[in-house]
Amino acid sequence: MMIALEVGLRLRIGRLGIHSLPPGYYVYVGSALGGLSSRLRRHLRSEKRLHWHIDYLLQQAAVSQIWYALGPDRLECKWNAILRNLPGATASIPKFGASDCRCSSHLTRFRTIPPFDLFEQSLRQSKLPQVHRVNELSFCCEPQTVRINGRPSLSTIMLSASIAPEWIWEKRWQAESMEMRGTCVQRFSMQLSPFWAPLLALFGARPSRSFADIDGNTLRVKFGFFYHTFPCDDVESAEERNWPLLFGIGWRTNLTGLIGLIGSYKNVVEIRFRTTHRVNMLIPHLRCDRLAISLKEPKHFLAHLDNCRKV
Repeated sequence: MMIALEVGLRLRIGRLGIHSLPPGYYVYVGSALGGLSSRLRRHLRSEKRLHWHIDYLLQQAAVSQIWYALGPDRLECKWNAILRNLPGATASIPKFGASDCRCSSHLTRFRTIPPFDLFEQSLRQSKLPQVHRVNELSFCCEPQTVRINGRPSLSTIMLSASIAPEWIWEKRWQAESMEMRGTCVQRFSMQLSPFWAPLLALFGARPSRSFADIDGNTLRVKFGFFYHTFPCDDVESAEERNWPLLFGIGWRTNLTGLIGLIGSYKNVVEIRFRTTHRVNMLIPHLRCDRLAISLKEPKHFLAHLDNCRKV
């Protein structure tokens, strides 16, 4: 599991006790004995019995990337050894996920994003099964029922997650994600100002619950308690804009068609729609002709939205 940790985290992990995780990227490796799809369902489920070490970590982490391979053999220890040889890799919590093997830990820390290309190259050189990657800003879960040479396959998985104050996958979003089998959802995190983040969190707008998803022709926007879907082919235009200080932070509206989901005065994108939508905030059925959202990667979002509109 690769965990993008912007600030330090301190948590208890079962019998391993209390540990501190400094900022960085953490990679966890394991095998899905019962199949990749069922294992991912468990990892993404908020209500579950804490059994594995990773369960404790996922109480405060949000899955955002998956690397996986299919094959008849357990590969996690081999993957772990290859990861440890990548530039910048250091061992993390001792025996994390490695109670039943000789590995020192199945959790590895990197100061920067682990190089997927080098990892993939090392797997090829070791003649191990091909690794597949789901893009960092997307989520893809398709059923994996595979038999190789008549034997059920084992799916070795590596999950990427972002640390958050609490588990972020609400049942509604989880159910929708699981229904999108064979498809990938492009996820764009919202920009949240560190100064305003504590106040926004009181209304549910934590980093892991603030994002925009583009799934084919559908734009899904989540900002704390706010949730709405828009058809991409109804977008007339989209561009970066300035958000004046007087307009404020949070859930904003001018009651004449502009809806603002603003976590920061920077990187604000305004989307104009051809038709009028009705959205629910503290006031139900608000008019929405224009939607302004603050995003970490506004240019990437605009490019992807533009491509979807042209399809």
